[in-house]
Amino acid sequence: MAGTEGFGQLKSPQTEEKRTPMAPGARELPSEQGRAVWFAEIVAALKAKADDSDARHDEIEAELRSVEGQMDQDEAITVAKRVGIVRHLNSRNDAVEEIRRKVFEMKRAHESIAY
Repeated sequence: MAGTEGFGQLKSPQTEEKRTPMAPGARELPSEQGRAVWFAEIVAALKAKADDSDARHDEIEAELRSVEGQMDQDEAITVAKRVGIVRHLNSRNDAVEEIRRKVFEMKRAHESIAY
């Protein structure tokens, strides 16, 4: 068959890299940035969950606390920026506080309007 050289050949296990599935055209991120991106995706999902008027605050709180406990200072600051916090953050605690505020800001607005 012309033009099918290499088709169907498998790479040996020694040369094959382990990769996670990525969207077409996406760049690979360094592992430290990869963790921050992963945390940012989780925080965005928690925010979306909190925006639902039927969301349970205690469940979101527990998940958010778990994420916060896994982030170091650089990751927390990066996550804060990725979820739309624009003010300058100097510490992990500042970043975590702002992330928490961002996740629950719409939930509080729903609760105050519900009455």
